[in-house]
Amino acid sequence: MLWLCESGRKGAEGTAKAAPGRTGDSRLDMVEIQKDPHAGIVPGRGLTADPQLTGREVECLTWAAHGKSCWEVAQILSISQNTVTFHLKNAIRKLGAANKCHAAALAVAQGLIEI
Repeated sequence: MLWLCESGRKGAEGTAKAAPGRTGDSRLDMVEIQKDPHAGIVPGRGLTADPQLTGREVECLTWAAHGKSCWEVAQILSISQNTVTFHLKNAIRKLGAANKCHAAALAVAQGLIEI
């Protein structure tokens, strides 16, 4: 966690005070930096070396890699669009990807799906 304090400057919430252990002499004081080695990493994003995708996640991701929209994948697999979105979001999380296209590229690169 990173705290910043503007010493003596008035803002919408009144005068900001220096955090504990700081003098408040500088305009911006860095107060506390979290020592956790995973600071800033969203849990579940890219932390597993070998993601285990379910069969449905693989199916949805494979169709997405072929350029199909969630609606099209839903029609192909005879499931709802919300279910496709659910499976794709899980796959994105497990792969540590930023979006559907990134997840598909990572899955192909790791040999999890074939296109």
